[in-house]
Amino acid sequence: MAGYIATWPKNVQRATLDGSSNGDGQMLAEDESSWRRYRAYSQSLANFIGRVWLLHTDQYAQDVRDRLVMATIASLDESTPHLVAAFLESRRHGHQCAGGSGSKVSVSTLQDATTGLSFLFPRARSEGEQRGFSLVPSCAGRLQDYEEKAAGDQLAEAAGGGDRATWKGNPLRSSVVSRFIRALNKTARAMGEEARQQAPVTPEIMKMLYDNMVLQHMMGSAATVTPNGGAIPPSGLRDSTLCHDYIEYSCYALCFVTMARPETVLEMRHKDVTQPSNRIASNLYFLRRHGYPKFITVKHRVTKTGKTTKDIMYVRYYSFEAEVTDEDRRVLQAASSCGWRCVGG
Repeated sequence: MAGYIATWPKNVQRATLDGSSNGDGQMLAEDESSWRRYRAYSQSLANFIGRVWLLHTDQYAQDVRDRLVMATIASLDESTPHLVAAFLESRRHGHQCAGGSGSKVSVSTLQDATTGLSFLFPRARSEGEQRGFSLVPSCAGRLQDYEEKAAGDQLAEAAGGGDRATWKGNPLRSSVVSRFIRALNKTARAMGEEARQQAPVTPEIMKMLYDNMVLQHMMGSAATVTPNGGAIPPSGLRDSTLCHDYIEYSCYALCFVTMARPETVLEMRHKDVTQPSNRIASNLYFLRRHGYPKFITVKHRVTKTGKTTKDIMYVRYYSFEAEVTDEDRRVLQAASSCGWRCVGG
């Protein structure tokens, strides 16, 4: 495995929005961190197989043991999901045979291991991600379900001297690994563990974003007119940068106000935000007195993977000056009984 990992990219460049390369030859932090994770956990899994999973292999030469390890990774069978679950459990407890440091790790840290293995099975090749042969031929994609091959396919591959795997798909999508991850997350919640990336966004953070992404562009001297008739913004930044900062902050602000996930906000439409009917006297009175509606109802498209709509949730946000009446509560309860999930903001 170390020989294959040595050929994987170490200096990664990402193209800009206009399709050109960044041109500076520098390593981008997010790209390199991903490849570092892929290399580390692929090597850790190989070491775990050689030291723990394959018994009585010490009597063989090193090159023979290396071939056995690679054959175990490439030849998917019924025991492969149990191998992955055993590796994750060992990594969870910090065992050195699985690349641990000797101390138990949190669930959020263990998620890096699943990310690394999600590259090894469906995408890893002998020379990175695009060149060479596939290390796991029977896994065609990250979302491919793990299932047994047809008997005819197994006989044909065995007769042709090809892939000896009896199963196909991504082992991480097997029922064994899925149950292990669910049980692990349930245990972590019971023990009070929380993912670090789920820290709440405070008004102070939103003010800092506003100062750096909006306010700084409004300060300074007036715009400068260029010879070709264009204009340079007061801050000296180009129009595309200004638009990018404004749109990005708008997305942050909408996520903060509606308590929605970013992909939910990006899927939101005009018709998803509705106001109360002014035919009701209390709603019309509140609008005339304060200048804004008593509440708004936002339709959230709750997504699981960020690509497809899985569920719909209606969230109702009441004004701080509004009083939630008994009639409002009855409407919310009736909506909940019809399958909606309404939350008073």
